[in-house]
Amino acid sequence: MGDRSRGRAAMAVVFLLFSGLYLFFAAPGPLFGDSGEFQTLGAVGGIAHQPGYPLYVIVGRGLGMLLPGNPAYRMNCMSCLFGGLAVGMLGLVLLELGVPAIAAVAGAVAYGAGFTVWWFSIRAEVYSLAAFLFLSAFLVALRALRIGSFRLYFLAAVLSGFAFVTHLTLGPALIVLWLFLLLPAAAGISRFARVTAAAAGLLVGLSPYLYAAWIDSGTHPLNYLAYSIDAAAGQFGLTPETFDEPWERIGWLLFGSQAKMTFYLFDPRGLMRNLAHLLSIEFVYHYGPLSMPLAAIGIVVSRRRMERRLPIILAVAVVSSALVILYGALHLIPVFSLAVAIADAILVSFGIAWVIDRLRRRGRRRTAIVAAIVLAALVVVPAHALRMTAERTPAVPVFWRMPMETGPRMTGPV
Repeated sequence: MGDRSRGRAAMAVVFLLFSGLYLFFAAPGPLFGDSGEFQTLGAVGGIAHQPGYPLYVIVGRGLGMLLPGNPAYRMNCMSCLFGGLAVGMLGLVLLELGVPAIAAVAGAVAYGAGFTVWWFSIRAEVYSLAAFLFLSAFLVALRALRIGSFRLYFLAAVLSGFAFVTHLTLGPALIVLWLFLLLPAAAGISRFARVTAAAAGLLVGLSPYLYAAWIDSGTHPLNYLAYSIDAAAGQFGLTPETFDEPWERIGWLLFGSQAKMTFYLFDPRGLMRNLAHLLSIEFVYHYGPLSMPLAAIGIVVSRRRMERRLPIILAVAVVSSALVILYGALHLIPVFSLAVAIADAILVSFGIAWVIDRLRRRGRRRTAIVAAIVLAALVVVPAHALRMTAERTPAVPVFWRMPMETGPRMTGPV
């Protein structure tokens, strides 16, 4: 069995391991806030708050008929399932990029054990599904660029559309994927075929909003547009005349006033604050301080191995970081930086691979395996220790602790 085959088998084990861990620690029943809304929508369907999340509702309705337990717990289980799938999919992306199997496992474990990923994988939320779809689109896009298959180009565009529909903040990272899909493929697929496949796939990927339009045309009891927006009273500056056509209502769901975020470009203090929080979240509270030098090593040593694929990863990290810095609100920065965490995990994995390669060249294969385990632990464990210390130390203000979108705050390891 080759390294690639062993890697795929290992990723199946990683998926089962993390899905099981997430299920073990999953919330047992109803939650509040957005999670409570998603639990309800998964049970009966409808349209959620902006931007509507139609694909999550569709998938939740389908899986809700198959998963065990009460309706609320089923949606928590759905997050566990897609959280585990996202961890395994990241490992497959690493294998596609040429990372040795042991380093790919170490990188996937570091990603899955990070606090933000753990947090949104044990409760009803859209982020685990979004991460899985983004990584699936990433994997298929990499293969499309390598093979030059029309079918793969189309599938990559479909999956990227699905990821965008699931969480709009992935938009900048997905635009990077779409642009790179238009580059000449290794197998010489024509530009016309690439553009056609990408455009057709993207239309299919955005099609879940047809479900939202269908729900909005009826009298569904859980329709955010119908029962939470009062156009007659001028709420959000709307009027019955500007809010009575399907394209107006769905357009507002996507781009309306509630979907607009604070823009910090002309606020230097806000920009520096968001940058500081992004760096602390990525290299202190999600991955430990060791991840920064490992990521730097990963950038240097992966230039030849990844050739034109390294710019994709760096571009994803840069544009996603720019989104967070320009528009981030403190409690949303961890989930807004979802693509940043994925790019960082890839670069850290290349850094781990470099260490392992040095040991293997000296004939220390067993030592290399131990080193991969130790490095993965040193990326994850200090991050959790620092987060818990900050949570439990009164002198550390809440503003400088690990942000969480909703409570209750998690002060322990899980």
